[in-house]
Amino acid sequence: WIESGRWRECEKPRIFVERAYQGFRFDAEVLTPAEIARDPANPHLSKYGLGGQVASIITLPTGDLGCFTFERWLRDGPPDSRMVSILDEHRPHLARAALIAARLELEKAQMVVSALSAVGIPAAVLRGDGRVATTNNLLDAMPDLVRAEAFGRIALVDKRADVLFKTGIESARLD
Repeated sequence: WIESGRWRECEKPRIFVERAYQGFRFDAEVLTPAEIARDPANPHLSKYGLGGQVASIITLPTGDLGCFTFERWLRDGPPDSRMVSILDEHRPHLARAALIAARLELEKAQMVVSALSAVGIPAAVLRGDGRVATTNNLLDAMPDLVRAEAFGRIALVDKRADVLFKTGIESARLD
């Protein structure tokens, strides 16, 4: 499932965020039957007797999403409200854990660009959506070659090079 890349086609996280549900919800309470039918995870899960998720999506201050899903056995049907309440009680702890994980990833990215700086290589680490996570001092000192853009992105000053750069970023996002 992960190696196939089909998880990128899953609409659930986007829908949960767009509909601004706070707390845990059973996916059938949030998604329409058509949205559930389109979910590429369903065939994979159903072959193991799973179907329906209790999920919560937490938008972190870093811009990342903390996605927590608990699969249900098909035979068990929808969860009862008591079970969802128990998960909701743990949501603040899960949010903190997700934030810590995101901060650790940022620290790791900062260590990488620092190491590259130490050997004389200008560098940036980009997030999956193309926004800059961190840069090093060598890249920051190159305003004649690299400039900041809106929404936390960077661009190359040379227009032709920037087109190639953006094409490469978009290609990497789709891989």
